Amino acid sequence: MYTLLAKPTVEKDLRAIHPDDFAVVNDKIKTLAEQPRQHKTEKLKGGEGYRLRVGNYRILYNIDDHAKTVTIHRVQHRKQVYR
Repeated sequence: MYTLLAKPTVEKDLRAIHPDDFAVVNDKIKTLAEQPRQHKTEKLKGGEGYRLRVGNYRILYNIDDHAKTVTIHRVQHRKQVYR
């Protein structure tokens, strides 16, 4: 089991998500504690970290296997997350 950590910007990102999509995104974030490398997870090119697709939203995060932590950096719509 991994510990979930979130950067301060994640709270703002989550408030901007449409309420219909929020529940799905929030549930997917919770599953990262159990299995950080899921089926649709991809390693980011050109840097460290991973991306998880949840509908039109993307969750960007890092995994520290030694400390057993998952640090979430961004949760945004796919059009905005990579800017």
